[in-house]
Amino acid sequence: MDAIKQACRVLGVDEAASAAQIEAVYREKESRYQADPGSDPWDFQQVQQAYQILRRRAAAATVPAPSAAAKSQPQAFRDSPAKDARRSPGSAAPRSIQELPPAAASPEMPKHLLWQTFFRELPLQSETSYFLLANLLDVFMTYGLLKFGGIETNPIANYFLQRWGFDGMIALKMGSVAFVVILVQQIAVRDLTKARRLLIAGTAIVFAVVVYSGVLLSRVIR
Repeated sequence: MDAIKQACRVLGVDEAASAAQIEAVYREKESRYQADPGSDPWDFQQVQQAYQILRRRAAAATVPAPSAAAKSQPQAFRDSPAKDARRSPGSAAPRSIQELPPAAASPEMPKHLLWQTFFRELPLQSETSYFLLANLLDVFMTYGLLKFGGIETNPIANYFLQRWGFDGMIALKMGSVAFVVILVQQIAVRDLTKARRLLIAGTAIVFAVVVYSGVLLSRVIR
């Protein structure tokens, strides 16, 4: 049931949506993905998996149940030669529900943390690139301010700066960025929208710091 709810959330349909509604929403997302060359392939992969899960559920729900009259008939009458003779020539006998092949298992994401982190195609590649770029600009701005006599106001970063120099502060910065990126990737496996919002918010905060640092640096240079 959790897989169904997650699939509905990814595809953007209600749990009571019909097969036609699921098909229409999927085709719309597919056309939008094909029309945008810069779209994230991981996003559409999630949409495809959700579509397969919901389509199988809708197909299973539309299997007609035997009527009460058919249930009340003896087995010999239901399988009698007279009934078989009424079938059109050359038509194959209908297969019972028990004879139908089992549905393929729904695709599930691996549960191993290391596999998701290092071997799976990363989601939110564009947002992650912007986040890394903003932090790289922050490093350059910090270096410029320190070179022109500025001081580091962050007590933790200042401790690393005084203890190990600028290289130590860079190591702290890059370690923090790597931790945030890995954490967001794990959140994206379970909730892609929340992970995207976190990355966008983090990028906006760091970029605001970069702009402020640029203003300070321009005043110092003047």
